[in-house]
Amino acid sequence: MYIPAPHGHAPTNEDYGERGDPWPVVIVGVLALILMMLVVIPRLMKLAAGGLEDQANEHLLLQSASHLKRLENRLVAFQAEFGRYPGRFQGLEVLARERQEGAAPPWAIVQRKIMSDAWGRPIIYLVPSEDGEHPFELRCLGRDGRPGGEGPDRDISNWHWPSRTEAGWPSEGAAQAP
Repeated sequence: MYIPAPHGHAPTNEDYGERGDPWPVVIVGVLALILMMLVVIPRLMKLAAGGLEDQANEHLLLQSASHLKRLENRLVAFQAEFGRYPGRFQGLEVLARERQEGAAPPWAIVQRKIMSDAWGRPIIYLVPSEDGEHPFELRCLGRDGRPGGEGPDRDISNWHWPSRTEAGWPSEGAAQAP
């Protein structure tokens, strides 16, 4: 469609409402792209990774529960041999043994990593247990390392630890849909 120019000359792009210089548009586009790269995309990635982080922390809680169970077995073996559990002041250190030739006693711990939770904090050993129902208690304070909490921050003990169903994982025997 032809629009006559008001001054009698041929119409230009500016007469049709188009800008002759594209640089302001390019600059705004580049700034918008930089803003997305610095702010929007990292936030979206963090949001997406949040679920994976929760699963990883639940896995670490289950790993800590495994350490508690292994330590419990060592304490029971210690009690079977000596007729008592290690005292409060001896703690779990009495179970630690260096690798030596020959078989270690069934209560000995040669892998010291099981004396810590999955976050690297020492397992808490209480003699007798806090509830008074058990001769001892082994406790992990969860991801945050503080008493109480929920989810991966919750406390677990050798008498109350998470199962795969508590962690929100499918049971091992669950049938897979085709």
